[in-house]
Amino acid sequence: PIESIGMLGWLTIRWMNPVLALGRERPLTEEDVWPVPTSMRSSVVGRRFQEAYDICQADGKPYSVPRALWTTFKRPYLIVSLHWLVVMTTQLLSPILMRGLLQYLGHQEKLVLGITSGYTLAFCLFLVTILSIIASSQSFLRMYFICISIRACVMRAVFNKACRLTSSARNQASVG
Repeated sequence: PIESIGMLGWLTIRWMNPVLALGRERPLTEEDVWPVPTSMRSSVVGRRFQEAYDICQADGKPYSVPRALWTTFKRPYLIVSLHWLVVMTTQLLSPILMRGLLQYLGHQEKLVLGITSGYTLAFCLFLVTILSIIASSQSFLRMYFICISIRACVMRAVFNKACRLTSSARNQASVG
């Protein structure tokens, strides 16, 4: 369902509810979970990684594998980075809003951010906290998906390399 859910489903991770409910009733089997999304299949990410690796090798620059991984997964990495930027920003805003709320409760004249309503400050603090939680959970989920994809493409690359070894090269070193 990852490929077909909407923005609200992604933000709330609501699409996991049926599997979580079933897992609460009984141990899950392979038939209970969804197939791997097309974009995360080893054939897809492995092909993209191999194309990026071949380009990096052609450049002749060192560290071809990390550069190929960056090229292959640049967009997801940047999305995760954006999520963490939101998390850090909201964590910086929370104490500022708390200070404003305490100043409001202490009847001080000069308030942080110029917000003069305690309800508005409390609501802003609530929104910032919710946004921080959603961005944090999204970054962990997306990073988990990136790690699964990286593992799949590296395993595929190692397997393809092992298949291309000559019999004399296989006798000299272990492929396992």
